[in-house]
Amino acid sequence: MMWGHATRRRIAADPWPRIASWRGSVALAVLLLSGASAFSEEAPPPPAKPELTELSLAELANIRVTSVSKRPEERFQSAAAVYVITSDEIRRSPARTIPELLRSVPGVDVARVDASQWAIGIRGFTSTLSRAMLVLIDGRSVYSPLFAGTYWDVQDVLLEDVERIEIIRGPGGSLWGANAVNGVINIITRSAKDTTGGIVSGGGGNEETGFGSGRYGATLGAGGHYRVWGKYFDRDAEFHATGNAYDAWHMYRGGFRADWDLRSSAALTVQGMLYGGHAGRLTTFAAYDPPYVRTVQGDDDLGGGHVYSKWTRPLGGGSELSVQAYYDRTHRNEPNFREDRDTFDLDAQYQARLPGRQQIVAGLGYRFSDSRTAGPPTVAFEPPKRGDALYSAFVEDSIEVVPDRVRLTLGSKLERNDYSGFEWQPSVRLGWSPRADHFAWGAVSRTVRTPSRLERDLALTAAANASAPIFFRVLGTPAFEAERAVVYEAGYRFRLGGRALLDLAAFHNHYPNLSSIEPGVPFREPGRQVIPFQFANGLDGKVSGAELSAELRASARWRLRAGYAFLDMNLRARPGSGDTTSSSAARGNPRHEVTASSSWTLPRGLLVDAWYRWIGQRPSRSVSAYSEIDARVAWRRGTHLELGAAGLNLLHARHAEFGGAIEIERSIYGEAKWRW
Repeated sequence: MMWGHATRRRIAADPWPRIASWRGSVALAVLLLSGASAFSEEAPPPPAKPELTELSLAELANIRVTSVSKRPEERFQSAAAVYVITSDEIRRSPARTIPELLRSVPGVDVARVDASQWAIGIRGFTSTLSRAMLVLIDGRSVYSPLFAGTYWDVQDVLLEDVERIEIIRGPGGSLWGANAVNGVINIITRSAKDTTGGIVSGGGGNEETGFGSGRYGATLGAGGHYRVWGKYFDRDAEFHATGNAYDAWHMYRGGFRADWDLRSSAALTVQGMLYGGHAGRLTTFAAYDPPYVRTVQGDDDLGGGHVYSKWTRPLGGGSELSVQAYYDRTHRNEPNFREDRDTFDLDAQYQARLPGRQQIVAGLGYRFSDSRTAGPPTVAFEPPKRGDALYSAFVEDSIEVVPDRVRLTLGSKLERNDYSGFEWQPSVRLGWSPRADHFAWGAVSRTVRTPSRLERDLALTAAANASAPIFFRVLGTPAFEAERAVVYEAGYRFRLGGRALLDLAAFHNHYPNLSSIEPGVPFREPGRQVIPFQFANGLDGKVSGAELSAELRASARWRLRAGYAFLDMNLRARPGSGDTTSSSAARGNPRHEVTASSSWTLPRGLLVDAWYRWIGQRPSRSVSAYSEIDARVAWRRGTHLELGAAGLNLLHARHAEFGGAIEIERSIYGEAKWRW
């Protein structure tokens, strides 16, 4: 029965077939001391178009974000825990993937599992499924209705073209809908008008064995611009104690974007992308004939693409109408599972400024997603083919109660899905500016994660051992309800001129009906014994925490950032629940995380950047606390040439981040870029 408990524990933590110090002191000293020379240098004259690192922190705080209210507003006066990764930070970072960029955000937990997989969570619930948080690319949702999560191994863009990444820690369901329970990650790319000219880059190293990219942009008729781009990378497998390094990963993708300024001040955007590649995988699954446990090593065949269009037209008086539509195609052929999915999405949004300092945003949406699955009898979705429809409507009213001082925002989204019917997600947000450099806010929200095919249609069977026909089976059920959460938040921001910015947020979340795995009554099938388990809403969760971020402009050439996140999770079985293992998922999240970064510009085009992180232990994953540093040094020759060298995980040759037999290795690579 010990084996059975272990199996149930793995299923509860990640219920999906393929899921399976002194260094810190030295690291912080390196971050601070290495910038001393930059602090003492005289600042160079600003260029004609300054980079974001050369703006004051007041200007950085006032960067306009759109993820909080679906309309542009100043980051400093947003009544939410919002964090922005700017385009300059992205281009100067050694990170080569979006998950690696997210490591610097307080309250966002990122752990690499192998070469192509990450476990990511916002304010807890870290898993390879990345559930209960919504990921958007240019407003296009990339979550999978199969398991209500994100496949991070196929979410990629040309990082050179990213304008910013907005991270909302906390619920966004009143605007973005179900599954935006713990946060929203919105990746926003640059307009084609801002990417004229060309760029080619390439490089390689010990882990990033080879990569290259290219992009070219130009004008397109009267009032139009376009760009085309492509990229490729090949990543080596991580460290395996058994020596069987199977998880090498390579991908290619290419795309385009075109933007037009039309008559009547309207604007039109059309973009698209195609991708393909392979990711190595070692999969263990059950069979109904001996041997009952089988292991298959092979590649995930990954492919897909999308086309997206958005039309926006100002209507006068501060009002605006926009309509967007996209079609997305995904294909995954894993060693023991296959899915092909087609998704069509249509959204319309209207915003208006009313008399009396009042703003309204409202919208309607429709999505249809068609899924076809296949696999061995022990890994099945019933029915294998299913189409899901989602209808939605939202409205948000922002009222300036006291001019330039107090703003009240009321909003709600109503959705109708095929699993739990109608769901509503209201929120109330209040922002208060007692003085120009101070801002306090509070919010109360109700949000939901709707059921997916995983909870309704899955029939996953695991063998107790290789020699006896005894099986455990996890079954979906129509009785599974949407997971609900009531979230209380408060925050405070303070800025000291253009030199310092402090941002503090605290929260308490109550989840009264989280997913659990409930044991059933054993039964027999021809030739085998089956011990069933079923998805249910048998857990009660209370999650509290706080996040602190600070920015300091030490000089015109030197910028520092630091962050700290505290998390307290308490998951317990509700009365009548027989689940004894799912509550251990709380111990898979670190209670404490510390981040720090330093970015400085030296004379003669030399750029030096470093990122430090300390991650607390994950007891249920048997992962100890660890520190790491990522760094990049680059030299720019004029406006055309840039040569760089970067390293990730520099403090250890290898270390575990999410448990298991795979350890993440130190990565060092070089890169050259040419712009024209």
